[in-house]
Amino acid sequence: MAGRENQIGVGLIGCGAGGWAAARDALSGPMAVRIAALADLFRSPIERMRRQLRRWGQDVADGGCFLGGDAYLGVLGMREVDCVVLATPPVFRPLHFRAAVSAGKDVFLGMPAAVDAGGAREILAAGIMAERRGLAVAADLPGRHDPAVRSFVRQLREGSAGRLMGMRIGLRLPPLSSSIRPPQMSQNEFQIRHWRSYLCLSGDLILDSQSWQFDLANEILGGHPVRALGQGGQSAGSMGDAFDHAALEFVYPGDVRLHSFCGRLSSVEYGESAIAWGDRGSLALPLVQAAAPMPRAGDSGAMDRGDRSTGVCLGGLLAARIAGEPWNDARRAVEVTLTGILGRGAASSGRELTWEEAAGSPIRLVPDPSSLVF
Repeated sequence: MAGRENQIGVGLIGCGAGGWAAARDALSGPMAVRIAALADLFRSPIERMRRQLRRWGQDVADGGCFLGGDAYLGVLGMREVDCVVLATPPVFRPLHFRAAVSAGKDVFLGMPAAVDAGGAREILAAGIMAERRGLAVAADLPGRHDPAVRSFVRQLREGSAGRLMGMRIGLRLPPLSSSIRPPQMSQNEFQIRHWRSYLCLSGDLILDSQSWQFDLANEILGGHPVRALGQGGQSAGSMGDAFDHAALEFVYPGDVRLHSFCGRLSSVEYGESAIAWGDRGSLALPLVQAAAPMPRAGDSGAMDRGDRSTGVCLGGLLAARIAGEPWNDARRAVEVTLTGILGRGAASSGRELTWEEAAGSPIRLVPDPSSLVF
C-alpha cells in the first residue's frame, strides 16, 4: 500500500450506478479510503459522481478525472491508486483487468467477468498473473459473504434437505426502456449508453443478471454444469438484440438438475428466488425483494442489483489488502461467467450444449473492445 496516512486509494473505472455503489460502500466501511480517480466514457457520469463525493466529504481533482475510451489508463497510471473498481459494461472487463494487473493494482471485478469464452480465458490468464504478483482480486459475488446465503449453504451441507436432487433459481426485473437514437449520436455511443440491451456489450440478460445465482448453484452442487438446454427470446418492442427472458436447465455431475428462469417483463412480481430440494424435503432462500430503480440513460457503468451488490466483496478486498492476505476470485469468476455462457448458448441455439463446447468456443462478440470509439 502506498503509505498516504494509511489511506487506501481507490480508482473507479466506470462511474455509473455500479461505481456509485462501490464508492458508497468503500467510504462507509471501517477502512480509511480515498476515492483518488474517476474514469468513464462519458462526462456526465463523472460529474454526477464528483457531486456525490462532495456530499460524502471527498473530492477528486480535475487531474484525477479521465474521459474517453482510454480513460482507464489514466487511473492505472496514478501512484495514488492502490485498488481499482471495474464497473463498466462487461465487454471491457478483460481489457481493463489485464491492464490493471499489469499496472500492479488490486482489483474489484464486476460481474460477469466477460461476454464470451475468449474473454473469460483472458480473465483466467490475467488472474494467474495476479496470483504470481501477490495482487488481490475480488469478484462481485456477494453470496460468498452474505450471512443469509452462508446459512442456506451450511444447512444444505448439514443435510437439512437430505441427499440433494436439484435446485431452482429465478430472477425477475423491470423491463428496460426503449429509446430512439438522436441523429447527432453515433451508433456506438448509443449502444454503449444502453448497453444492457445489446448482446455484445452485456453478454445478455442471462450473464448480466444471474452471476451470483450461478455461483451459488455451482457451490452447492459441487462444480460447474456439464451441459445445458434452454430457450429464450425478446418481448415485442424490446430494443437491441439481447434476450429479455430465458428458461434453462443445467445438468450437473450425478444427473442433478438446476432449473433457471430470468426475465425483464412487465406486470410481474420483481425479485429473486432460490430453492434446493432433496430426498427429505426442500429449503428456500428468502430473497424475493423489490427490484432497485432502473438507472438513468447514459449511466455506462449501471448495475441493478441494489444495495447488496458490492459492499461485502469490496470491503473484504480492502481488509485483505491491509492484512496482506491473499484473495483471488478470478478462477471462480471465470467459472461463473462460463456457466452463463453455456446457458446463453443453449438458449440461443435451441440445442443441448456441453460445457466443453461453451468453454472452448472461438466466437468473440467484440474481437477488440478498444475499437468501440464514437
